[in-house]
Amino acid sequence: MYLSATDGRLLRVNRTFCEIVGRSEEDLLGASWSEVTYPEDLGVSQVAMVRLLSGQVSCLEFEKRYIGGRGNVIWTRVNASLLRDREGKPSHFITHVEDVAKRKAAELALRQREELFRAAFQCAPFGLALGARDRRILQVNATLCRMLGYSEEELLARKWDETTHPDDVASTSAE
Repeated sequence: MYLSATDGRLLRVNRTFCEIVGRSEEDLLGASWSEVTYPEDLGVSQVAMVRLLSGQVSCLEFEKRYIGGRGNVIWTRVNASLLRDREGKPSHFITHVEDVAKRKAAELALRQREELFRAAFQCAPFGLALGARDRRILQVNATLCRMLGYSEEELLARKWDETTHPDDVASTSAE
């Protein structure tokens, strides 16, 4: 967590925020959150500040990156709220920061595996299809389409047993 002035200066930071960004409390206090924000994410943070200051929203949650003490990039989920004084004037922002680097790394790894599977599936030199338990064809590759003489759309509109030789339907049923 950190408490910042409406101009973005960090007034208080807790130990966990210091650990997340890899900087000391002394290094952070008095600095602006914009100094530790990844440059490409400054816009989303500034828009959030404007929306909070204008009263459009009372709190916002979004993902942004910070620059760590070693120059590394840290993905976080931020929940920011605006505190107002007794007259209702904006006084401070209170910001909760959660390190989501592990989740982001897992999402990236999953996307890479999906892309690899998609490429292997589509480029296989033999016909491939994915089917559902209810006999629907969910996905086919171009090789299978050429082998069977159907377009992808035609195969996806059929059940697998409609394209299987009648003598083979019973032996390929998984029920």
